[in-house]
Amino acid sequence: FFHIEDETGTSEETGGRAGIQVYLYAADFPELALGNRVRVSGVTSQNRGEARIKLSNREAIEILGSGSALAQDIPLDAVGEATEARLVTVEALVESARSDEMKLAHGETVLRVASRERTGVSFAAIPSGSRVRVTGIVSESNGTYTLLPRSQSDISIIEMATDENSVATGIVKSSEPPTGLYGGILLLSMLATLGIWNARSRKDQDL
Repeated sequence: FFHIEDETGTSEETGGRAGIQVYLYAADFPELALGNRVRVSGVTSQNRGEARIKLSNREAIEILGSGSALAQDIPLDAVGEATEARLVTVEALVESARSDEMKLAHGETVLRVASRERTGVSFAAIPSGSRVRVTGIVSESNGTYTLLPRSQSDISIIEMATDENSVATGIVKSSEPPTGLYGGILLLSMLATLGIWNARSRKDQDL
């Protein structure tokens, strides 16, 4: 699966944009790139609370052109239902980190950031107490929200905590190189046959 977004959102908090997951059981997607503008046709459903469009075959995806996937800067406590399936950027302190998971904290808000298989993302080099900027896709699982970076370059160190209490800045480097694009970590701008906001509205009606 992968994620797309368009301008059918109604929330000022999200800049009038909305996102949704696109799912194909066979994972037989055409060749896609970040920023592709696409039209998809399918049936709306949910997976662990996250809205998605379920496709019957790869022909349900039409590539219309290319562009850029731009993330929206939001505060940590704004990550939630309104930003589900959106590409966002947050800045916060690292509460804890291991190779496949990191927790960011700001005030009483704690957000889980996770590495998806085949992205090559690792958080092992980031000590607790560092301040970072992270770009990723907001994913929901049964009411819990997680930020999913697409690659190591989505993580930037603003201030790194060190044993000597000094500060360093830069890009976090992974011990494993990225292995390319992976379904579910893509974010594509969208011109959909079925507007995303209408699809997500159906989800709200089902709850």
